[in-house]
Amino acid sequence: MSRRLVSSPAIALLLLAAGCASFPAPTPYVLEIVDRIPAPPGPFVRVRGKVTLSSAWLSGTFTGAMVVRGGADPAVRLKCFPDLGGKALDMLVQPSRIVGYVPALNQGCDVAMPASEAPNPVTMMGVSMLEFYAPVTRERVLGARPEGDGWWLLLRPIVQGVRVMVRLEPDGRISRKRFEWNHGVRWEEELPSSGALVFRSLGVELRVEQSEAAVVDSVPGAIFELALPAGTKPIEMPR
Repeated sequence: MSRRLVSSPAIALLLLAAGCASFPAPTPYVLEIVDRIPAPPGPFVRVRGKVTLSSAWLSGTFTGAMVVRGGADPAVRLKCFPDLGGKALDMLVQPSRIVGYVPALNQGCDVAMPASEAPNPVTMMGVSMLEFYAPVTRERVLGARPEGDGWWLLLRPIVQGVRVMVRLEPDGRISRKRFEWNHGVRWEEELPSSGALVFRSLGVELRVEQSEAAVVDSVPGAIFELALPAGTKPIEMPR
């Protein structure tokens, strides 16, 4: 018996169509609230803060240093440092590629997007970081489902193949996010009004608390370059 193989882009389109069916088209009233969501700062932002990671894969509290590039070619570079020693985590995230390296474990990944393999903590965190700093505009809203006094919005994703849903409050604040990706992997984020981000999935909990941020006009291009050292082992999923 022969099999007909369906490409990953075709599967993504089928899932997107199925997802849109459960999210009616947004009303003009909802789109007016979306228009009030503040645009992220830019063109470049340097961010520092505290990163707390709890998992069987990697745990600890680190100082995070991040550079964000907005616009049509977004990117995020994140480095996390422990109190003593060198880097604990180094990541470069773009819509077309996610690279991450954990020196202490000699583990890393360099994944072209859209990916067909199962997500790992680095690729999931990468998607979350890009979406955290991406603008939520009416052009990205594919559907809106009322719930309580707010709405769940289905968004056109920054990374192709990821299903992104955000909770829109009546005052225009995004309070929660839900993600669905390859192999049925799901994760959620809480976005308290304090500006922190809390990420939970697959035995991983990540909390990012921003302490300072500065908008700058330019940064060295080398910031958005990262290659894995020779001999790097694949990322191991938490058990």
